[in-house]
Amino acid sequence: MAETEADSDKPGRKGKRKIVGRAKDIKKLMNLQSHVTGPDCGCKHLQCFKKVDEANRKAIISDFNLMASHDDQNLYLAGLMTSAPVQRRRIRKDPKEARLRDLNYCYG
Repeated sequence: MAETEADSDKPGRKGKRKIVGRAKDIKKLMNLQSHVTGPDCGCKHLQCFKKVDEANRKAIISDFNLMASHDDQNLYLAGLMTSAPVQRRRIRKDPKEARLRDLNYCYG
């Protein structure tokens, strides 16, 4: 078959073709709703799994999985974080070389 004039003007396509359609939507939804609670971390300081009982953990994860988008999930997680100025510094290097933080972040 001979190439038409319109086909020869198109630049060559590089890389893979973008996935479109139903399969992409289903994969995105599965990734959005597939979060599960992991095993107990066993930390002695926070005692995460002792403070929150099993029913509450399941409810939190199920509500998190039902959020409409990844952006909504990120907003929810950002709302759980708080920031505070650094209260104590121990400079172990030369103060000119040290990279000092301005804020501490608390999750939860």
